[in-house]
Amino acid sequence: MKKILLFFLSLILTVSILGKNVKYERVASINLSSDEMLTALLPENRIVGLSGKINEDKDMSNISDIAKKYPKIEKNLETLLDLNPDLVVGADWIDSNIIQSIKDAGIEVFIYKTPKSYAEQKEVLLSLGKVLDEEDKSQEIVKNMDERLGAVQEKIKALSLKDKPKIMLYTPYETTSDEKTSFNDIVNLIGGINPVVGSGVNSFEKISKEKVIELDPDVIIVPVWTSEINNEEFFKYLLDDPSFQDIKAIKNKQVYGIPYKKISPSSQYMIGGIEEMARRVYHLEDLKW
Repeated sequence: MKKILLFFLSLILTVSILGKNVKYERVASINLSSDEMLTALLPENRIVGLSGKINEDKDMSNISDIAKKYPKIEKNLETLLDLNPDLVVGADWIDSNIIQSIKDAGIEVFIYKTPKSYAEQKEVLLSLGKVLDEEDKSQEIVKNMDERLGAVQEKIKALSLKDKPKIMLYTPYETTSDEKTSFNDIVNLIGGINPVVGSGVNSFEKISKEKVIELDPDVIIVPVWTSEINNEEFFKYLLDDPSFQDIKAIKNKQVYGIPYKKISPSSQYMIGGIEEMARRVYHLEDLKW
């Protein structure tokens, strides 16, 4: 049954390569999450280029040191064509005009649906492994993810907590994450509750101060991006505002800054985000992160 599911997932995800028994030797990536997956699945000599300088940003990228080895495409079609890839990998949010231009140049394209859950992330990795003729490697990565998740969940279970903590994302842009996000799935996987779910607030709206007070989270997670955001200013706003002082997370000093790369990776590094969240929320200092 699993093989059948993977086959149909490949039908959905593959734009132009289905049915071709080809080993791609010159692979390029056009977004950060595929950068992270390709560098784990392929040897260096099979990757001709990665997305752009964002993959060298230590708050955004889990491969900031590895990425320095590769040319950067930076959404430039001419640069991409100069690299002469035989396969380009990207996410479904990439502009369709860019994808069509790549196809028109005679280059094969693999587009995957951006995962919004841990299960979806694993399926993307397995499908990509199949396309790249690296099925054993993708299965090894997924097995490692599952083993680490199992270890996290066992440690949380051993705490025998009476109540599930309410864990809320609150960004310096004053936005949050609803049920349609990987953050929400991470919260569920570590035994928490996302208070935003069912509140009428979605991920693309600014959440009001009054709503944050009403939701009264036990833990607030703040994504950190030091090169773009004044994090100190936002933490000061959160911790010093008189109207926030009765929120449990503020009162109990359960406000944690975590790099964006840990909070919302669409790659195998999602498991690192799960470990980091569990470590912060439950004070499990011996977890990997």
